[in-house]
Amino acid sequence: MFSEVKISNGKGSNGAAFRRVLIGAAALMLGVMLPSKASFAEIIGSGYNFDATQSSQGSIVVDYGPGSTGNWEEDEQGRRYKRNDSYVTSTWLDTPEGSFCFDENGYVYTNSLLERDGKLYYVKDDGAVMKDVELGTKGIAYVVDEEGVATPASQLSEYDEAAREIAASLIGDIINDSMTEEEKITAIFNFVKFYYMGYTANGPLEDAAESAVYGFRRKTGNCFEYAAVSHYLILAAGFDDIIVKKFDDGHFWNMILTSKGWKHYDTTPWDDFDAGPILLSPTKFIEDNYWTYFKFNVGEYPEAM
Repeated sequence: MFSEVKISNGKGSNGAAFRRVLIGAAALMLGVMLPSKASFAEIIGSGYNFDATQSSQGSIVVDYGPGSTGNWEEDEQGRRYKRNDSYVTSTWLDTPEGSFCFDENGYVYTNSLLERDGKLYYVKDDGAVMKDVELGTKGIAYVVDEEGVATPASQLSEYDEAAREIAASLIGDIINDSMTEEEKITAIFNFVKFYYMGYTANGPLEDAAESAVYGFRRKTGNCFEYAAVSHYLILAAGFDDIIVKKFDDGHFWNMILTSKGWKHYDTTPWDDFDAGPILLSPTKFIEDNYWTYFKFNVGEYPEAM
């Protein structure tokens, strides 16, 4: 029985939609700005504009197999699921596509940390539960298992507290409250890539917390250390973040949730190209011959354009 949904940073009927924004071929970078205090919130979830607890009366709905009649509909407020001539509301829905959670008006929650049966799940931009990934929301890092259960990294890694403390001590020297969102993102990028870190093939490559501490203390690391250090700084700045991995685990980078949607973000230095803080969409990766570096399972992550 589904009794309560805890939401943050997502959109139900009241939240602002984090819609997909196409970055043109010319937008390889937002611009280069040198770093010019952000609060370090240690609470569940992420709250651009929505942070609430809503009670829910409905049971968990299962919609697949013989006799299934449900279908998705979408409007300017988001996606809804109609089943037997009425919209699914205030409950979770299990479908062949995955599990989704709906608000009282029938809109699926997106980019949110939700609770179901005492466990936490993070749903991405289409409302589907993310699985097998390390992500963070509102200053808290989570490790998501293959079933989609999100566990605070602090419960799994002895390094998480140290990583958060180091990030919190640095972020005030990198960004300030007078900066725009774009300026903050660019400042963190420049700090990690051009000032703080030096590339080496060595690194623990265990979990993000341990790799972040390794990178913070040694100021060196491989792409995973770069992604992990960026991860904790991005969280300290108040943005949601996901660490993305290439198919063969041959490269790691970040996806950062901005007010315009999810954007790819790679602070690792490269010899043969030098993209800015905001990378292109997967389509543009392929068109511009970057797919070799960024070949990943697109469907498992939020859509970024």
